[in-house]
Amino acid sequence: MNIAKLVFNPIMENTYIVWDDTKECIIIDAGNFSAREDAQLTDFISERGLKPVMAVNTHGHFDHLLGVNYLKQTFGVQFALSSKDEYLRSMASASCAMFGLDLQVEVPQIDIDLDSVDSITFGDTTLKVIKTPGHTPGCVSLLE
Repeated sequence: MNIAKLVFNPIMENTYIVWDDTKECIIIDAGNFSAREDAQLTDFISERGLKPVMAVNTHGHFDHLLGVNYLKQTFGVQFALSSKDEYLRSMASASCAMFGLDLQVEVPQIDIDLDSVDSITFGDTTLKVIKTPGHTPGCVSLLE
């Protein structure tokens, strides 16, 4: 398993790209916010021949959600987030505004509720979904 970290948006949020030998990948906490950051993420994926299959969020704070719409539109991925953080997803625009940011598009609806699955799979890799509430009610950790 390979893991890369990209730092995005004015909050300096960590976005992770995780892939295996099959080249399928997931993007964890997509924080890309600007056209430059979208290009940086796309270039990283393209240069390595990766195939994104899912946007996974460890929690629903707005700075971790900023790039989900871009990933869904660009790569057609599914979006995984705990439904316990739905209220954070639904108010992402208002949260952005509190930090002086303008979220141009709404964050997409949840496709995969991380409360209803024990693991996520991409390529030959399965990651266990561990519920770790505290930072937010729906916070999760992922373990290989």
